[in-house]
Amino acid sequence: MFSKPNKEQGSWSGQWRLLADRLRGLWLWFGASVALAYVGLALQLVTPLVLAAAVDQIASGTLSWGVQAYVAVAVAALLAEGFGRIADVKWHARLNFRLATDTLAKGLTLGLPGRARFERGDLIYRSVGDVGGAARLPQSFVTVTTGLLLAVGSVVALAFLHPSFVVAWFLCLVVATLVTKRVFGDLGKRQSALSSHNGRMVSLFLDALRGARTIEASNTIEREVERVCRPLRDLADGARDMEVVGGKGMAVMLLSGHGVVIATTCVGAVLLTRDAITLGMLLAALTYSRQAFSAAAGVVDNGWFHIAIGRSHAGRVAEVLDSEEATPAPVRPTPLPSSSPASVCWNGVGVRPADVVDAKGAKEDVEDVQDVEDVQDGKTPQEGESDDALLRNVHLAAPAERTLALVGASGVGKTTLVSLVGRLLDPDEGEVSVADTPVRAVPRQALASRVAYAFEKPNLIGTVAESITLGRPASPEAVRLAAARAAADEFIERLPQGYETPVADISLSGGERQRLGLARAFLALEQTAVLVLDDATSHLDMATEARISAILLEQAQARTTLMVAHRASMAARADAVAWLRDGTIEAVGTHAELLAKPAYRELFDVA
Repeated sequence: MFSKPNKEQGSWSGQWRLLADRLRGLWLWFGASVALAYVGLALQLVTPLVLAAAVDQIASGTLSWGVQAYVAVAVAALLAEGFGRIADVKWHARLNFRLATDTLAKGLTLGLPGRARFERGDLIYRSVGDVGGAARLPQSFVTVTTGLLLAVGSVVALAFLHPSFVVAWFLCLVVATLVTKRVFGDLGKRQSALSSHNGRMVSLFLDALRGARTIEASNTIEREVERVCRPLRDLADGARDMEVVGGKGMAVMLLSGHGVVIATTCVGAVLLTRDAITLGMLLAALTYSRQAFSAAAGVVDNGWFHIAIGRSHAGRVAEVLDSEEATPAPVRPTPLPSSSPASVCWNGVGVRPADVVDAKGAKEDVEDVQDVEDVQDGKTPQEGESDDALLRNVHLAAPAERTLALVGASGVGKTTLVSLVGRLLDPDEGEVSVADTPVRAVPRQALASRVAYAFEKPNLIGTVAESITLGRPASPEAVRLAAARAAADEFIERLPQGYETPVADISLSGGERQRLGLARAFLALEQTAVLVLDDATSHLDMATEARISAILLEQAQARTTLMVAHRASMAARADAVAWLRDGTIEAVGTHAELLAKPAYRELFDVA
């Protein structure tokens, strides 16, 4: 289900809770960072006064405590800054990591490709670019508070030296503030728009990479480049706008800083000729005026500027983290029976078109639910969408320790039906149960450990061995045995590094990818109660398919096996066949029994 944007995503309190929840365990480092920032602030305020005393003592021909005090303060300031940077790195790096992992993990629970609330590229950008900006938000708050205190403290010191310095400084600040406010404008909205353009372009680029072979075969590279780069103009305009604003802001701050120094020097020269101040006091006034203006400018630039941008980043991250999961966790978790055999039942199941993704896209992007249980879906259709159901009132049972084949023309809902078992998506009506337990009531980890999938186009990650285990603990011998059963061991041994070859470095055929996916299924069989083969042998030649299917069905005798079948040979090996037609179950029987129906024979081009 999709949630409406949370009103708190743009509020100070909501964004602070977002960060505070992930700062747990890091408060010591964060506190040390803040404390050292304030120590450095105090030393900055003391330094000009100590320097003034040292200069006046030297001018009078004496070396007293002033020089020693100045050296001590300078060393202390250097140490505070050094240790403060170490503390900053400690808490900021970990906060960034936590935000990134939480955002990615939550993104995987929000739906399958084509149905998820966020496009792939947008979600990636939120998990990388926006996360980095949001993680800097606490530091921006510290910068603002220390900057304000430094500015106020420096102005107070200027007043102590002579009130005329304060008047000159204040006039320069008013002029700079008015100009800066006009230059910066609404930075938050500009940054959000820039982030959206970035995310959109990444999404288009990822889509193009996925269809690279099709693009090359159809010779539409130029047109695809134009499509992918279409948001580039908006992205460039937004980036140029941000650069122009930043450049103008820096120019204003630079000119204003020079103006403050000039004004202070002029005032100080007049006061010095009247013996109202000493030479040391003039140097201190120059330092305080420049320091006060830089601090005030930092509040506007590095403070307000980065807070505005950071809040836009934090809002986009919060939008992901506050979204409801596509298949929410059960309110009252119910464990599945520990015994391996488990029947599967669909009771009055209905799924509307808005709940369905493109089958090929889903099978390319969703891994075995046994180990990637967080990749799920369950969007509630919006108003105005079609009421024509893809699946309507489906009642079907797959007995334990039996093999059920699902057949039918393309688009009748075979993949959708088996996706309901592992909660890759949830039905709009009815209920799906495994071992007489509703799957909605089973914790995802428990369900994922008992329901395994093998897809038509399995995703492969890391090395060949890692693609087979997919994070599941397994010995090298077990991996090799699973690969041998899937007839994958021969081509794996020919790879440059064997099982340790990175899959990104090799080009695999569709059949080789399927054999690695089937090896993954073989590896999962020991703890699996339900095995789902979603057209998992479609790219294999007939001989290899027959060999693997025989081994697979023999190994799967102690568990329930569901097969989406497009070949008559696969349907013939099943104990029973469920024939789907127009979103309902047309008939259930053995393959031989159903062959008596002409429409069924047409599915396999059997005369």
